[in-house]
Amino acid sequence: EMRRPSKLAAGVARAGSVANVAAQQIDPLMTAVMSAGSLLAVNAGIVNSIAFLALGSFVSHATGHVSKIGLHAREGRGEEVTHVSLLVITFIAGSTVCGCLIKRTTVKVGNAGYGAALVANAVMLVLGTVCQHYSMRAAAYILSAACGLQNGMITAYSGALIRTTHITGISTDIGIILGRHVMASLRRVFGSVFSVADDEAGDVRKLLLLIILLSSFLVGIVLGTVLHDAAGFYGVLVPAAISFIAGVGYMIYRRYFN
Repeated sequence: EMRRPSKLAAGVARAGSVANVAAQQIDPLMTAVMSAGSLLAVNAGIVNSIAFLALGSFVSHATGHVSKIGLHAREGRGEEVTHVSLLVITFIAGSTVCGCLIKRTTVKVGNAGYGAALVANAVMLVLGTVCQHYSMRAAAYILSAACGLQNGMITAYSGALIRTTHITGISTDIGIILGRHVMASLRRVFGSVFSVADDEAGDVRKLLLLIILLSSFLVGIVLGTVLHDAAGFYGVLVPAAISFIAGVGYMIYRRYFN
C-alpha cells in the first residue's frame, strides 16, 4: 500500500517531463524554421558550387558518388574509387558528428547542440579553406564532412522534414504532393471515379517549403559561381561566416532568452 503513492508520484513526474518536452517542440513549418532551412540551403549551394569549380568534386550529396564508385570499379580505376568513397565516408562522418552533438531527432527549441553544430560547420569550412593550399582532395573531404554535419543538424531540427544539401528527396516530395493535389482535384470534378485520391491533398505550406528549399539551393549555386569568380576558394568563407554567426546567435539566444 505504501508503494502506490510512490508509483503515482513517479507517474506524475514522468507525465510532467513528457509535457515539458512537448512544450519545447516546434512546428518545422513555422516561418523561423523555414527561413533557417532556406538560409542553410543557400549555404550548401555555395559550398557545393565552389567545391566543384575549385576542386573538381561535388561535396553536398552522396547519391552520385555511390554511382561513380560502381562505374570506376567496373573500369578498374582504383584511385578514383578511393577518392569518391572517401567523399561518401566523410559525409557520413559529418553526420556522425551531428549525432554526437544532438541527442535525438526531435524538433526542439533550446538545444545547445544546434548552435555547436553550426559553429563546428563553420570551423570545418575554414579548415577546408586552409587545407586546399596543401591538398585539394583533403579539402574536398573536409567540405563533404561539413555538408554532412549541416544536413544532419537541420534534419534533426526539423524532424526530418527539411534537407538542405541535396535535392533528390525534396524533388520527390514535391512530386508526391503535386500528384495528390491533381488527384484530389479530379475527385472533386468526377467524384468516386477517382476513389484512390485523398479527400484532402495535403499541406500547401509543406509544398511551399520544399519549393523554397529547392530554389534556395539553386540560388546558392549561382552565388557560389559569383563568389568563386571574385575570390576563388576563399568564397567558402562566406557560408562559414553565416554558419558561425548563426551558431553563436543561437547559443546566446538559448543562454539569455530561452
